Amino acid sequence: MKDTVKVRPLYSQIASEKNLFRFLDVVNAVSEKMIRRHPHIFSENKEFKTAKEQKENWEIIKDLEKSEKTNINEKSLLSGISKNLPSLIKSKKIQEKVSRAGFDWKDEGEVLEKVKEELAELSEAIKNSDRSNSEEELGDLLFTLVNLGRHMDIDCDTALRKANYKFSKRFNLLELQMAKENKELSKVNKLYMEKTWSKVKKLSYKKNDKPETTNDRS
Repeated sequence: MKDTVKVRPLYSQIASEKNLFRFLDVVNAVSEKMIRRHPHIFSENKEFKTAKEQKENWEIIKDLEKSEKTNINEKSLLSGISKNLPSLIKSKKIQEKVSRAGFDWKDEGEVLEKVKEELAELSEAIKNSDRSNSEEELGDLLFTLVNLGRHMDIDCDTALRKANYKFSKRFNLLELQMAKENKELSKVNKLYMEKTWSKVKKLSYKKNDKPETTNDRS
């Protein structure tokens, strides 16, 4: 951060000597952008009260700015989304943008029905041993699950990270339990593994955990 602050005046001085722009131009442009993108702070009209409303309005303003800079043939609601974003984040951004245009499900109940539909299509593709179609249907299912999380105001990346942590914690307990009993994971039968897994899940329960079935390996 310190280096960035130092470099900007230097670049501005070089640009000024070439009659491109001055440091004051940079300061003014940044100031104008901050004021334009944060009307909930700088405007007398406090129309957007909640953090969610402020974020949605901020995204709309950014979209308008980008549309003004984009060639007419390239204008699209989705043209401003970076191609290099992680897939979960990119899916959510796509859904947020089309939602603001009215292209969205009414509530999480409708999205959940779509999840069931996509899961059925994936099951059919797997049944037919169609790898290419299975990949496509799995992608559709993941995209729809991100949409479900968005409607429930749950960040899927955070939810998945917590699931990874929970599974890893339980698997570590499984390894410790087997080590105590001088067992090797690769050499025990399925019944023993299921019983031990059920045992370590109980050890890792928290107060707010819901009861899980014996065959649930999540």
